[in-house]
Amino acid sequence: MAHELTGKASDFLRIVLPACSSGKLEAVKTYLKDEREFVHWIGPHGRTMLWEAARKGKLDVVKLLAESHGADLSAIGCYFRETRIEVSPWLIATLNGRSSSAGYLASKGAGMDFRSACYLGDEAYVDASIRDEPGVADRAYVREHRWNGYEVWPLQYAIVGGQRTIVKRLLDAGANPSASPKILFDAIATVQPDVAEMLLAVGADPRPTKHRGWFENPTFNALARRYGHDIREVDVPPEKWPEIVDACRGNHNAPDDPQRVAGLIKQGHDVDVRDYKGKTALHRASQAGFLKTSKLLLEHGANIEARSYEGETPLFDAAFYGRIEQIELLVAHGADVEARSDDEETPVFAAVRGGRAASLKKLCELGAELHPVNAKGKSAWESPVVRRRSASRKSGERLRA
Repeated sequence: MAHELTGKASDFLRIVLPACSSGKLEAVKTYLKDEREFVHWIGPHGRTMLWEAARKGKLDVVKLLAESHGADLSAIGCYFRETRIEVSPWLIATLNGRSSSAGYLASKGAGMDFRSACYLGDEAYVDASIRDEPGVADRAYVREHRWNGYEVWPLQYAIVGGQRTIVKRLLDAGANPSASPKILFDAIATVQPDVAEMLLAVGADPRPTKHRGWFENPTFNALARRYGHDIREVDVPPEKWPEIVDACRGNHNAPDDPQRVAGLIKQGHDVDVRDYKGKTALHRASQAGFLKTSKLLLEHGANIEARSYEGETPLFDAAFYGRIEQIELLVAHGADVEARSDDEETPVFAAVRGGRAASLKKLCELGAELHPVNAKGKSAWESPVVRRRSASRKSGERLRA
């Protein structure tokens, strides 16, 4: 039996994806008739309808999505605690012992690839790829879509998969250990000091990893010093989720609770402390649309122009997540509608990336320029995400309307 869709964006997460992972074929067929074309949507950590069905081995749903609805067989996703890194539908089916779904996907050409081979430690496949495809060892996988971009490197797959031999093969083949701070981050987070040392020995810099493991763990700290890096408290964030930030992010349907936040402020918590992404409590409250909590934070001096590690202010979060009243509140308190991120993008870019026509309209009403350009000389409308969406679903026209 299909649950009735509410028309909200949360339908995808709360109704459609669970139907796929449960193998409810008739319900999935019903949801596929929805004009929002859920089969092309990408949920948390990249999870698609096909990915969820493959993970649980729901072969009938996998076939339906692949054969009748053009599902992307290679769209990667993950549950963080399961794989830590986004993997293909074929690989998640394989890892979970769903042989029928894995076999079917492989028959459609979606089997082993270079990233999967790095993760699984398939030395023969990795060696052949390095021999036949110059540069493959240092080639990032890049995905762009409306919710979040994604860039991941072969070294990360080998590290997260615990494949030390593959890490060495990749480095020998020219993989750059400093291509992304996430490469060394993964070695620390998975507690592999031998791999971390391999990376350090060929030039990786621990400071951009923003990981407390370097500071708090004697083994990692000694490694850093051995390679000439003095890691100090200022080089890492205080913790992943400072308590006051966590209270403002609405995780697991938590309510807008200004009393809780007021209690934390009274205890001496810093309203501008930043989490592991450089976001403050006001960033997270803006993302969640917590008006009461946001007003409280502003009353206690929260920095309305605080910058995340990407240089984005709380207004970017409000725009991206379509929090119209939050946009109004921030701007009324002096938020700059033309604030620039590190990539020279404005909140208009965030609204377009999020597909939020109402955010875009409100920002323009409040004085934002409709067609700003970023550091690459591109407007928000020129991104591959928007062009692809405009072509397939005409969403670009709806945004402009």
